[in-house]
Amino acid sequence: MRLRNIPLIQWAILFLIVFGVLWRGGKSLDATLILALGASVIAFWNYFERKTISYHRQTLLSRSIIWTAAALVIWTLISFIYSSTRNYGFDELLQTTSLFLLLCVTMDQTKEDPAFKVRFAKTIASVTLIACGIGLVVYCLQPVNRAVGTFFDWRFHTDYWPNAWAEYLLLAWPLALWSVYRSSEKRSIFKHAIGIGVLGLILGSLFLSFSRGGLLTLIAQLFILGGLMLWHRGWLIPWKKVLVHGSLIVIVGILVFAGTNQIRSQFNAVESVVKKATLSSDEGSSSITERVQFWKQAAMLAAEKPILGFGPYSFRFIQPELQTEVLATSDHAHNVFLKLAMERGMPAAGLMLLIVMLAVIGGMKRIVNCKMKIENCDTAIHPQLPATSYQLPVPSNQYFLTICFLVSLLGVLLHNLIDYNLQFVGICLPFWMTLGFLGSTTKSGEGIHFPERWLQIIVAMILLPATLFCSWQLMEFSLARRALISGRTAEALQIFSAIHSPLFPRDDQLTQASLEMSEGLTDAARTSLDAYFKLNQKDTRAWSLLGSLQRQTGDTDGALWSYRRAFELGRWNDVGITRALMTLLEQKKEDRDRIRPSVDALTEKFAAAIERNSHFIGLSPNVEECIALLNLLAKQYPSDAPHYQDLAKRIENKAMELRLKTAARPRGVLW
Repeated sequence: MRLRNIPLIQWAILFLIVFGVLWRGGKSLDATLILALGASVIAFWNYFERKTISYHRQTLLSRSIIWTAAALVIWTLISFIYSSTRNYGFDELLQTTSLFLLLCVTMDQTKEDPAFKVRFAKTIASVTLIACGIGLVVYCLQPVNRAVGTFFDWRFHTDYWPNAWAEYLLLAWPLALWSVYRSSEKRSIFKHAIGIGVLGLILGSLFLSFSRGGLLTLIAQLFILGGLMLWHRGWLIPWKKVLVHGSLIVIVGILVFAGTNQIRSQFNAVESVVKKATLSSDEGSSSITERVQFWKQAAMLAAEKPILGFGPYSFRFIQPELQTEVLATSDHAHNVFLKLAMERGMPAAGLMLLIVMLAVIGGMKRIVNCKMKIENCDTAIHPQLPATSYQLPVPSNQYFLTICFLVSLLGVLLHNLIDYNLQFVGICLPFWMTLGFLGSTTKSGEGIHFPERWLQIIVAMILLPATLFCSWQLMEFSLARRALISGRTAEALQIFSAIHSPLFPRDDQLTQASLEMSEGLTDAARTSLDAYFKLNQKDTRAWSLLGSLQRQTGDTDGALWSYRRAFELGRWNDVGITRALMTLLEQKKEDRDRIRPSVDALTEKFAAAIERNSHFIGLSPNVEECIALLNLLAKQYPSDAPHYQDLAKRIENKAMELRLKTAARPRGVLW
């Protein structure tokens, strides 16, 4: 890339990609806000820059993608307005709107400068190598037993996202493949070795993620790549060369996998490939069985509210009411279309599917237009465009880049059918840009102001102030939390009390209510909880906190009702709720006996989960709560006391074993 010839607006977009990949994969809330701010500014920038430049008319395909994406934004907004859990979801609305703007800008920039897609592919390839390097160091020197690349948060020992990292690699490797083999010129052995090494490193990193879904999707991508190449070029493909290079890449990938694990073994334990493949690792088969449960539950919930759904990001609050296993809950349905259907309504899922289909059609049309001859794939600059210093020649094998875009897009889509990871800016941003590259087709002619351009500027004018407001509020919340961590409770409470937002409260009102309870301000705590319930009546934590407040104020009947509701919503995730409920029913034997079968089944399943350490439950407060509940049951039902006491002893011993094992692990070298 000739760096000095790249337009500044493209620099800004490419910077957002690099930031999203390298900064925790773009998982954190601050990454979403930076994406929204960047998208707003870039949209304004693109609008005013393009006013002085002639531009092609958009084809029906391009306009269809833009208006379908706009409809998805509008539908998400309506769904959020009528959401059942409105304290969450605004960040997803910001993200969807930002991605829509960057999709439009990508299509604009590609029409004006076809080399933009080349720069995008090279940027993805380069940042992927950096992320792989960082990931190998982290994998070798930290206790986490799966490679995560840069998709981790070093502040928390549980915030590592290997499946998201695998999905990013599925997006990146086809573009890295194109970057390595884009030139048809004769290359030296050294350059071939470098290319094989690069792709082998990416493949090895994918192996080290131990993602079964990632490997299955990789196989599907290879079939798609082979099918597209065979369909387009037939037997003109140098199959012998492809097989030799492919074999060498696999060998390098295996060497990276084995060599990295050998280095890691000097510092930390290595995950068993056999156990992982046979579903006998720590997570067992739960990752598969729970996914199936999530899919069924999401489908049931989508059928319950088929038009607007329960609201963006509502799955984590709504699904626990259908939960039947310990800690078998999630932030999403592990399927992009089921997530959208359940949260934003079936029309939203249909709109997303239509966007993808239109982009795939655009890519296939471009391949067909090559007419089996590579030299006809040159993307000519429109004769009416003014000559500019930054327009670079597009490679003659442009069709190969289109094929790689299709393989990348379909790979991410396939993986999102079994594990949703489009909440990561490092994945969703290049994914939506790929949609734009595939859908950016033009025809001759010149336009002035199309409706799509006015739509973009209107959306940006709404998005920018909303994002600035949320960013300012996030900083205030951060100050309140810092004060709370430092023990300055009064200061934290003052900041929380001063923040009132209908858009972005999240769970800070619960924190405020808890602080007010600890300070004896029961009336203020009740006011905070009432305000929270106006936004979200599906949050188990809120009902549990209300029950605690009612117990504190002597309202036993009210506390019973609140804890019953919390029991219905979250008993499979927090044993403390059941213990509090059974304590309140101490003097009401008939009511207690009525729910005893459910409580007994619950304790048995929690005991089994602790013995398996499912979802690391053995390290959680649920252990102590479960033991306390069993001791309470032994007191309430003396005839069955030996059974409860034996179960409590088993849990205690297993938890102690797990915690001693965890404590004996070597600390990470890096942090």
